[in-house]
Amino acid sequence: MCDLDGTLIGKGHTTNEADKAALRKARESGMMISICTGRSWRESRHLIADLQLEVPGVFSNGAELNWNITGNSIEHVPLSDRGMEVLLPLCRERSLTPIMLLHQHHPDDPLYLVEDMAKLHPATTDWFRRNGVSHLISTSADESLLKRCVRVGLIMNEPSAAEFTAVLERDYGDQFSYHLLQALHFQTAILEIFHRGVNKWSGILRLCVHLGVDPRDVVTIGDDVNDIPMLENAHLSYAMGSAPEHVRSSAKKTTLAHAQSGVAAAVADLFHGQPVPIRPDQGMARYSNFGLANE
Repeated sequence: MCDLDGTLIGKGHTTNEADKAALRKARESGMMISICTGRSWRESRHLIADLQLEVPGVFSNGAELNWNITGNSIEHVPLSDRGMEVLLPLCRERSLTPIMLLHQHHPDDPLYLVEDMAKLHPATTDWFRRNGVSHLISTSADESLLKRCVRVGLIMNEPSAAEFTAVLERDYGDQFSYHLLQALHFQTAILEIFHRGVNKWSGILRLCVHLGVDPRDVVTIGDDVNDIPMLENAHLSYAMGSAPEHVRSSAKKTTLAHAQSGVAAAVADLFHGQPVPIRPDQGMARYSNFGLANE
């Protein structure tokens, strides 16, 4: 399971031919290769089209499972009605503009719900433009759209983000999962909020059930804070060499940076590397599906 941004995809939406060739070779050898990304399928399709991934992927940080080639939905986990009733007033009290990612039943359905387009941060408008979704935004917050919301995104400064997450943890910790990302180009924080329990690893576990795969046979590769659940829980995981230290420490191994074809290096290690050292509280994974001997 491979993350996209910062892992398979570098600056300027570039991919390395060595990484793609390694994934193709791994697939031909019998591995299942798929994507686990914070993007929706719609925002990922132009990046993964040439990979021809035949199995489903994990999208929207684990809130959605979609077939990689067609985008057809397998399942999704929306925020609860109660969760939306809590979040929207909290945002309005702080003059924040919630960016609501919607599950699409059909390709022409709205992908985002934004109540006030005039208040959008430049980071958001830039994201919409670069991913070609400007025509899939609704400003009509009717109940049917709110029920399809799988993520609420908020762009704010660091102090505001810390205050907001403290409120969520103190008063609504049983309703939400969330993480804080950095939009470095715009020097701002992005708070992403999901239904309680939704993260990349929970999405991978649901995909394992769908595919009939033992979770102990999952290998993950990522580089950012939202990858930590899948890096910590997979029996074998690789953090990109460019990842922050706290992300690298959550993985079992560290590979090279994207610019050095870190995904290809991780795949090579799967075939030719030594057994990965693991912490005493972990059982040894079974890696028969990935070209390594059973332990």
